[in-house]
Amino acid sequence: MEPSDAAPAPLMSPEPPPPPATIPPFDRRLYARSRVERPAKLFHRAGLAYAAATSADLCEGGALLRVHTGRRFEPGDVVDIVIEPKMDTGLVRTKSLIEAIVVRSSPLGDDRQFVAVRFARPRSEYGVERLAA
Repeated sequence: MEPSDAAPAPLMSPEPPPPPATIPPFDRRLYARSRVERPAKLFHRAGLAYAAATSADLCEGGALLRVHTGRRFEPGDVVDIVIEPKMDTGLVRTKSLIEAIVVRSSPLGDDRQFVAVRFARPRSEYGVERLAA
């Protein structure tokens, strides 16, 4: 078969261009961080235990906490946090908890660690009664 005898290639509609790369909605570079040092508590769902903490900074998408516990938090752990828990009763109300996911942690020694979390929803959706600053 001669090259001129070959059947013409079928016409195909061109593929649409790939969508532009997007930054995940809670990428830490998207939101300004505010240095906020307030008492906090973290509930580790897998361990079913609370840990005392102090917020180091907050932003719309997450928080950095200094956590005081020997239990290690790992990326992917699901936690619930509360900033400025009501200390007069010592109780944490379920409606004041904010679901978050651990994105990184680093030991500080003496049963302390930094734990960075990403909120399940943007901070503004929780309202001031649920998260300070």
